[in-house]
Amino acid sequence: MTVKPGTRVVGMVDFRNDRFAFVTPLYNDVGTGWTAAQPEDYPSRGLVFWRQPHLDVSPGSAVAFDLEEGKGERDAYTVRNAEFLTPLLDYGLFSYDEALERLTTSRLPAGEEVLAGLDIFAWCKGDLLLGPLTPRIEDGRFYIPSDSLRLERVPYREGHGENAIFQLPNSRYYCAPTSPVTGSLDCRSDAEVLKTALRDAVSLAEKESIPVPGFLATKNLIQKTADLLREGDRLEDRQYKLDRITRALKICEESDEVRTLTREIASALRGDPVVKAELERDRATIRSQVVAEAMEQVRKDIETENSILSQLRDEKSALDKEYVSTRALLEKTQRELESAKNDLSRQLESIENSVADRIAELVDDASDLLSESVILRAVGVGSSATSTQPKQIYTAIDPFSGRSSLTPREKTSVSKLLRAAGEAFGIDATVLNRIHAAVRAGLLPVLTGNGGPAALSAYATAVCSGRITSMPVGHDFLHPVDLLGLRAANPPATRVHSGLLPGADAGVRDGGPGLLVLDSFNQAPTESYLLPWLQTHDRGITVPEVAREMVGVARVVPDQNLLFAATTAVGTTTAPVSPDMWGYAVAIDVPKPGRTRANSPTRTTIDRQSVSGPHPQSASLVSKLEESLGAIWVIDDGLLDTSRRFATGLIELQDSSAITTSVLECVILPALATSLSGVNLTDAVSDVLGLVPKTDQNRPQKLQNLAQRLHQRFA
Repeated sequence: MTVKPGTRVVGMVDFRNDRFAFVTPLYNDVGTGWTAAQPEDYPSRGLVFWRQPHLDVSPGSAVAFDLEEGKGERDAYTVRNAEFLTPLLDYGLFSYDEALERLTTSRLPAGEEVLAGLDIFAWCKGDLLLGPLTPRIEDGRFYIPSDSLRLERVPYREGHGENAIFQLPNSRYYCAPTSPVTGSLDCRSDAEVLKTALRDAVSLAEKESIPVPGFLATKNLIQKTADLLREGDRLEDRQYKLDRITRALKICEESDEVRTLTREIASALRGDPVVKAELERDRATIRSQVVAEAMEQVRKDIETENSILSQLRDEKSALDKEYVSTRALLEKTQRELESAKNDLSRQLESIENSVADRIAELVDDASDLLSESVILRAVGVGSSATSTQPKQIYTAIDPFSGRSSLTPREKTSVSKLLRAAGEAFGIDATVLNRIHAAVRAGLLPVLTGNGGPAALSAYATAVCSGRITSMPVGHDFLHPVDLLGLRAANPPATRVHSGLLPGADAGVRDGGPGLLVLDSFNQAPTESYLLPWLQTHDRGITVPEVAREMVGVARVVPDQNLLFAATTAVGTTTAPVSPDMWGYAVAIDVPKPGRTRANSPTRTTIDRQSVSGPHPQSASLVSKLEESLGAIWVIDDGLLDTSRRFATGLIELQDSSAITTSVLECVILPALATSLSGVNLTDAVSDVLGLVPKTDQNRPQKLQNLAQRLHQRFA
């Protein structure tokens, strides 16, 4: 009969990839029962097309599905409503209780259907289809747990005409039962079945007024109960109890047979002369062994008790000696205590007399002084003067005084000057290139690691003729006005570095560029004092009105020749860095300290040309980074803008591969380190590793270590 859409089919997966699969039909049911599938019913290749399989199938998997008309594929039909076929275990030589005993004690290999969470069926003696049974999986194998509550009432079907039992080419059996359930069986252990059957028997016996016998007549009671259950209608619950009691009777009969055979064998063996002689020899041997072992144990017990007794005697003797010694020491201590009490009483009496005499002298002296004070006040001597609080001083002093900047060199390239300064200070030229790119892009370079101060000194030597100064960041920095040397909590009060920023600003206007370093910038919350300052377009700081007279101006706007950088601190007193910082700054790690300079390096000045806008090459590089990272991490516009500006500043100093590495290490990794932690940070860095040029096999581990160092400093 020709198949049509909606026909139920059983087949085996022939081919599968990520987008589709092909299934070979083996059986189909067109409404008249299951029959073998004919290849000519499935044009044009005898296969069924399966688009986007939702099951985790592979070639050889057995599935059941409905046919659906194809949509232009090579094959006429496609798969719909697919599901794994239910596995069927062949126990046709065993009764259901024997089959369950094997299923609960054996460990069988778990196929893909069992691993997918399907139940199984057992095909037992007499064409009894038992199931479904829920397996438990351990180490790639499965079994039926004997303590499963479902074993107390397992459904079964008789006959296999309508149970759709299939043997596929892989020699395994499957089923898709459609016939109604015949009844249920108690598939627990023999002991549990006997207990429940006896309770059923007692309950039914009480209802039928049958005297409940003693233990020895239990089998007779169960037999009478079985006879009663056979009468009347064949109800489901009656049949269920009858099957359980029938199994209990079988267990009792088998136990009787085993006991009878055991007694017969034992009686026959005892009557055999050879066996009887061997038993007597064994009995004598065992008796002698038991006596010897008992005597040996008694000897050991006596030795142990004697040892304990001897130890107790030694301990008693030691305690007696210690008691005599302690008693003598106690008597001596009591005598010394009595003597000390007498001495203390005499000393206290002497001290009391001395204190009384001294108090009398002080009272006399105080009276004389009081009288003298009254007389002096009467004549106007000794009046108190009002105390005044010292006035706060704010002085803008040029920290670069005496160090004028040199004329810019036009013939020497920037990279050569930076490389020469790096060699003089023992700093890699890549670090100085990154600092210079950040300064040109209007970004704040943040130096981390032990080599940070040396790197900034080298950069100042090459760019500012060595004009460098630093400002210590305090824990109580709360507002950009703290950078002016004022206290945000009390603006009229000044700090140790009061006037440093205005003085440096005046110095660069007259003497050329200079570098101001914010030492340990993460000692204070960056979102309070630093980020608001970086967000202003001209880096201007408004002076509070109460301090304007002292400072002399209403707003301080640093000159473009005043360059800024920052260093970090590591420890428990630092504050977490705001993730928004990386919209205005880059982090440059210099873990290795620079060497001590043998000779004074040549001081130079570089003409810094500010970055006017994103270079097309840098924009292309950042776009590729955004496209690669967008699937694993959300990048905000501020971070992308920093990446473009930083990459543009590096165009003249590095090639495209080195620029990609610099952007990842100085912008992306710091942003990850301040936003993520633990496993999330490690996974994110692992995803980023694919963007790093593969020039060094140790590079992935180095980047992981760098991310952890940045996390310790910033988070």
